[in-house]
Amino acid sequence: MIDTSPNSWRWDQGREEIQFFAWQNGALVMCRISREAIEMRYNSPSTLTACMCVAQKYSDDIAAMLDRLLVRGRFEDDGSVLLRSSDWPS
Repeated sequence: MIDTSPNSWRWDQGREEIQFFAWQNGALVMCRISREAIEMRYNSPSTLTACMCVAQKYSDDIAAMLDRLLVRGRFEDDGSVLLRSSDWPS
């Protein structure tokens, strides 16, 4: 289950992405969504504040996509799940 609470989301400046956690099979998994994915999917302005606001507004949509990636087992080398702009259906 993905925690879509805005209080649990944090911005990673170095990676330019939002990070938060989900439980899967009793393990806590870091979920990430790139700034590029947010900007491309939601046509958001490129400021950090606008990016976070738009992502939180569409948190249910983002959580559903990340759930799909978790179910498919599409993990990064570090064990996290990263939602990229190319992951959204056309």
